[in-house]
Amino acid sequence: MELYKHQNADAYLSIENEEDIPLIACICDALGDTDRLKILRQLQEAPYLKTIAELKKLTGLPKTTLIRHLQKLEEANIVSVLYRSSAHGMARVFQRDMRKADISLYFKPKERKKDLVSNTQTLRVGHYADFHGEAFGYATSNNTHHFATEDCFNIGRYDAELVYATSGRITYYFGNKAAKYNKIKQLDLSFEICSEAPYYDNDYMSDITVWLNGVETANFTCDGDYGDRRGKLNPDWWPDHDTQYGKLVTITVNDEGVFINGSKSTAKVTLKDLKLNEDNKIIFTLGNKDTATHLGGFNLFGRKFGDFEQDITLTMQY
Repeated sequence: MELYKHQNADAYLSIENEEDIPLIACICDALGDTDRLKILRQLQEAPYLKTIAELKKLTGLPKTTLIRHLQKLEEANIVSVLYRSSAHGMARVFQRDMRKADISLYFKPKERKKDLVSNTQTLRVGHYADFHGEAFGYATSNNTHHFATEDCFNIGRYDAELVYATSGRITYYFGNKAAKYNKIKQLDLSFEICSEAPYYDNDYMSDITVWLNGVETANFTCDGDYGDRRGKLNPDWWPDHDTQYGKLVTITVNDEGVFINGSKSTAKVTLKDLKLNEDNKIIFTLGNKDTATHLGGFNLFGRKFGDFEQDITLTMQY
């Protein structure tokens, strides 16, 4: 049930998924108390780390009651506890973990999955076909490389496990053989991403657009360039003061439209608009539009960087 591991995590849950139900119940139970909601309001105010003594003073709650409320919130992954040195030894401090919970209470019956076949392709983040933008760089398992746009096709990029740019667009090519010979029912595109700030900034936003075969398919906002803790997969040499991890984003396209991490998008795009069976490839482009409100660049993580052991993954079901 422990699904969210880092600060500012968003929860995307649905009663359609059997494994989500215990956590949905836990979250609803934790939020079903006005005192606990008041505690969350206090953790929203700077400084964002507060001790039990500080929360007791701010809320007026008895210490034993406050501890019981914090335990409830911690069980639901809404807050987490850290430890810091003080004049009296190690002191417990609390911070918020979950920023938003999107809980779906309705779902449409799915088609019988046993009749569907999946075709999955993966691309390493360094295997891009094109890039246009400003300062660009990549990191392999052993070293970091910084380049201007005109040198972004350095041969060493094929070993990259992290690519990053302050703005611009990056393009990858996937094969479309499965789409040429079968009727595709659903396409899923998955990748780990965050914004790109100097060093890192958990509140540095970037408006990201995804194009498939040239069609503007999805728009979402990365709410930070995360560096408050080390990424689970990062090599030991990677500096603590740089970007550490991202969020896993899944773009789903089917005959009903576009879904981002399971939530329906407002995009008026369906599978037929992508023309997957034309040409000899599927073109995936990601980046900032010139008109983006938050022109915050991107970090794309491979299977040996960040939190999720995967490369860019495209799955088509037919």
